Amino acid sequence: MMISYRKLCSKSLLSFLFLQLFVFFSHKCFAETQLGICKSQSLAQLASVQGELWIDVLGTGQWQLVDQMQPLCEGSRIKVSANSRASLLLPNNILLRLDEGTVLTLKGIAANEPTLLD
Repeated sequence: MMISYRKLCSKSLLSFLFLQLFVFFSHKCFAETQLGICKSQSLAQLASVQGELWIDVLGTGQWQLVDQMQPLCEGSRIKVSANSRASLLLPNNILLRLDEGTVLTLKGIAANEPTLLD
């Protein structure tokens, strides 16, 4: 029995759309999982972002474009794009301002101790 060309295209299109949705939402779920891990630790918080700011929440090479104020945990990496800047609020109430081209790793975050940066 032959499958019509129209049915074949329809199945291919549905498979493609399903794959795209899976890729899109799995990345979002992974990001939410990363944030859930950070909530159990001492946090730094993004206070402001102008332009593009990239974040690798767990320091694993999974860079994400920041689209909202999100917490940062120990090991998070931050990369500020050209013509951009950001401010971080550290647990000891220090406001750290980052200029374009900055890449840093939060090495140690604790409320009563200095925050270590790399």
